[in-house]
Amino acid sequence: RIADAALGPDRSDSVIVLSHPVLAGAEHRSAARALLAGLGTTRVVVLSSARAAAAYAGPRETGPLLVVDMGAELTEVTLLVNGLVADARQAESGLDDLDRLDPAKLP
Repeated sequence: RIADAALGPDRSDSVIVLSHPVLAGAEHRSAARALLAGLGTTRVVVLSSARAAAAYAGPRETGPLLVVDMGAELTEVTLLVNGLVADARQAESGLDDLDRLDPAKLP
């Protein structure tokens, strides 16, 4: 329904960009791509949320880029060096957990 409302009946020149967790497996990425391709768009782009954030940040001429993707219940931290994922970590805590933190107990 969202695709129908957003894209309308004429989907020529339409693009869907799906960002996924950086640690998502190949089978999940393939399934997502196939699902979105079924919507009849001209192009489907599937990339990790870290690469999407890096693209938004713009070209990096020097230094690495650290991307922190904090969701409601999950946080991913990805280190990109020269545009490639050098390391990625995931923690099962997120924005929902911030309300429970006691700032006085933080190191």
